[in-house]
Amino acid sequence: MNKIRITYNQIGILDIIESFRYLPIKVLRTIAKQQGLYSHRQSLEKSIISLEKKGLLKSFYYGNNWKVVYLTRKCGELLADIRGVELEDISIPNQGKKVQFAMLEHSVKIGELYEQFLIGLKSFPHIQLNDWIGDQRLVLQYEFRSDKSGRTIKRVLSPDSYFEFTVDNKAYGYFLEYDTGSMDIEQLSRKFMRYFEYFVYGDWQKRFNQYPHILFLSERSSERLNNLQVEPETDIQSAINARGLLEKSKSLLWRSVGICENIRSITSTEIETFLTMPILFKQLNESWVTDLLKQY
Repeated sequence: MNKIRITYNQIGILDIIESFRYLPIKVLRTIAKQQGLYSHRQSLEKSIISLEKKGLLKSFYYGNNWKVVYLTRKCGELLADIRGVELEDISIPNQGKKVQFAMLEHSVKIGELYEQFLIGLKSFPHIQLNDWIGDQRLVLQYEFRSDKSGRTIKRVLSPDSYFEFTVDNKAYGYFLEYDTGSMDIEQLSRKFMRYFEYFVYGDWQKRFNQYPHILFLSERSSERLNNLQVEPETDIQSAINARGLLEKSKSLLWRSVGICENIRSITSTEIETFLTMPILFKQLNESWVTDLLKQY
């Protein structure tokens, strides 16, 4: 391919966009400033226009006339060349295909949440954001041998994001799951089942140096959210011995454990440890940032 000349800061911008798939310019502006790439709005917008003219970015308007940008295949080829990897290793949206509105809305909201978090951090100068990985770069694979069939089962966990911050030289990590309220409890249970299976069979602790919390943000009403968190009327070991109690429980996390493939061979200690990690609460007017960080 013909050599395309772009600056170091522009490469940084492309890296950010790749991580989020579809990213509003207003969010990109906040992230770029936080990372020291572009401190002035005009400079960033001029750079975006340049990247679009080079065929590296495409854009469309969403919501309240927000401009949203995403990578092209041409950009993917350039990044693959810069990083010395294959094109398949670069995360780019499907080109020329219709994007489902629900997927687009979800992706854009994740970017907005990141922006809210960066803004919220200004009230906590003693807290340093170390890393934020978008869903495009966070594909966690695991496998296990099924007690039922004897076959090796391979699965993939894809969190919406992972972020880590430091307080007094101690790191705290969180997986982020953002719920618009469109998924029913069965679908949500399956999603958290994969977290539990990855917790048991994957490289969770080794990869992240700890057991991160799962931060579940939801647009559901308080009443609907409470229906996902009711504790089962049984102790952990009894629940393992009577799998049906888990499956019938109203608790999202307990249901998730209940539909795990090899629940009878997993220890009660592993289940108890997993159930104490998640944090579930409703997102209200950006208060989740304060709710999360005030304990630090």
